[in-house]
Amino acid sequence: MKHTDMLLPLFTRLYHCHTGVDGYCPIFDDLCQAMDLEGITLVLAPPEVNWQHHRQCRCFDGGTGYRPLSELQPLLHHCQTRLRGRYWFRSLYAPSSHCRGALVVTLKGQYGQLASQLQWLALQLQQWQQHFWQLNRLRSLSRCLERWLNLSDRPQLIIDENGQVLLGNQSAQALLRLGDTIMRDDGGQLLMRGDGGGVIRFGEVLLSLVDSAQQVIKMPCAFQAVHLLRLPDSRYWLVMIKDPGLPARIDIKSLACLFSLSRAETEHLRLLARGCDNRQIAEERHVSLETVKTTQRSIYHKTGCHRHGELLLLLQAMS
Repeated sequence: MKHTDMLLPLFTRLYHCHTGVDGYCPIFDDLCQAMDLEGITLVLAPPEVNWQHHRQCRCFDGGTGYRPLSELQPLLHHCQTRLRGRYWFRSLYAPSSHCRGALVVTLKGQYGQLASQLQWLALQLQQWQQHFWQLNRLRSLSRCLERWLNLSDRPQLIIDENGQVLLGNQSAQALLRLGDTIMRDDGGQLLMRGDGGGVIRFGEVLLSLVDSAQQVIKMPCAFQAVHLLRLPDSRYWLVMIKDPGLPARIDIKSLACLFSLSRAETEHLRLLARGCDNRQIAEERHVSLETVKTTQRSIYHKTGCHRHGELLLLLQAMS
């Protein structure tokens, strides 16, 4: 397709943009220039939210925006495509994810000359809206995770299921720029140099972890290991690079926030981190042994752990 080599880098920028609506709009401006369009307007409705709650929708503009946004509400509710004068309207609806979008493109020339490009644009934006809402949900549920990333001395990143780097703290960015052990390829995928000098692609590693919520990879350098942890209710992974020179200090509060643990579950985890067994936890909390076991099963479910050893490994990783 014409201009595909120009459009793919723009969509790569779109997936890597995390600065809010103001950060996305310049990318839509560039899309207009690349496709020779007068304007693009995209409205996204949050998943599983009544379409009439227009205040919760997000609007993105490029070029000359289409201002009668009320006309786009039916597009959010019904799947349709129509052409009216210089405007091409299209619903972006993915039933499996319940994401809904409405796209209107302001044309400079004839629609027929751009038909295949506009269909491609709509398909790409339909896929991107799912990524956009997943990233927003991750942020809203895990504000402490962002604090954890930014305040941590050790390198930490968030990658998607394909190994694409989404977020990273300053230590991680410095390590990526150095490029000795951890690096990114031209497509933004996370790589690691193995013992024999070969390259380990994190996307391939994650494919083998379908039934696992975490994995440890040893590293052939001053850093001890890479700990991969699947974030709850998402397709994203937290990558923690452990430095044995840093003292261990378990941040139970951040861990409880990340996995939405209750007060009882948080206290259980705090005692577990101190080395208490189930009987000691029951005595400290003044509850029955059966209650302790029930609480621990709930923690297993929320953290994705299946056994006591995995939970201890998680505590060690989050130290």
